[in-house]
Amino acid sequence: MKTFSPTCRVLVAGSCHTYAYGIPFERGFVQRTLANIDRVEQPVRADYYTPLKINQFVRLIQRDPALLDNYDLIVLQFGHFELLSRSFGHLFQTDTGVNAGIYGAYNAIMDVQTTPSDVNSMHTRLPNKCGPIADNRRANGSQSVGQHLRAWLAATCVYGIPFPYLRQVARQWHALLDLLAEHRDRIVLVSPLPTADPITNSLRAWGRRWLRREAGRRYLSIIDPAKELRTDGACLLADGFHLNSRGHFLVYQALRTAVPVQMLTNAAATEA
Repeated sequence: MKTFSPTCRVLVAGSCHTYAYGIPFERGFVQRTLANIDRVEQPVRADYYTPLKINQFVRLIQRDPALLDNYDLIVLQFGHFELLSRSFGHLFQTDTGVNAGIYGAYNAIMDVQTTPSDVNSMHTRLPNKCGPIADNRRANGSQSVGQHLRAWLAATCVYGIPFPYLRQVARQWHALLDLLAEHRDRIVLVSPLPTADPITNSLRAWGRRWLRREAGRRYLSIIDPAKELRTDGACLLADGFHLNSRGHFLVYQALRTAVPVQMLTNAAATEA
């Protein structure tokens, strides 16, 4: 007999969007969803494995195969660290961590993550103290002709050529989705989100198509709110890469409809 706690236990893993990077914590799409569950259904306890990369979460589950059994709801939002703007030459390499330095101190945290994060502490770090993308590749609409050309080449080739780099990302996602299959009734995936950077958007558009297809083949629930998110600043912070409060609200609207009430009410029941 397996007895579930009357408290809904939630695992959250993925990028810094999951803990409302750069905006008030309570306005994040995850936090709004958990507050809604807590108010309508049952008390919630959340563990955050974030920020985290795909391959690191895979290793985490492989080390502790029973980890996911402890949760009634699992919200995963991966792909942001891997699907970032890179040089055209890097598309032919297999190193998915080529952009690691852009996240500054976060990278050291991700490399050793084996327990839930103290997200309240991490959230107090302002964007300009965490290796901001704004200092490295500010997407403010003033890209040079060369940047636009690279964006066009990347978009054209991402849609038509299976680059070694993207094949490596696909392998990491395959490993993750295979581990999630037996927990599919408790999992909601959030697809990679758009940015103001055209090259990153090309890579993430590829990622969204790939993830929708492969999640569908495994009957995994996935939300893809990209069409609702404008990339001209209406839904993004000044760095052009992270969602603002409006962007988080739009993702929240999609996420809350993907969390079945039955999933949560079952958590308080006793199952054979």
